[in-house]
Amino acid sequence: MILDLVISIVTIIQMYLLSRKAKSGLYVGIFSQFLWFAFIITTGSWGLLPLNIALWYIFVTGILRWKDDKTLLFEDERTPLIFRN
Repeated sequence: MILDLVISIVTIIQMYLLSRKAKSGLYVGIFSQFLWFAFIITTGSWGLLPLNIALWYIFVTGILRWKDDKTLLFEDERTPLIFRN
């Protein structure tokens, strides 16, 4: 099924963005939950529904609580600001 491939690609992009501390990763995460929900319905994989609901909550609250925390940002993609001299 092509939906499996699309979900995999979107989830990889989402995780990459989140690992870079990009807020856009949260939005991609919400989009991926739409895809996962479609997958759950079309395949009848109802055991994944609690996970889907929990991830909806995590992504939405993450967007609402997003703060520009200077101690977590990377200045040059290599050295965290908290470790600079």
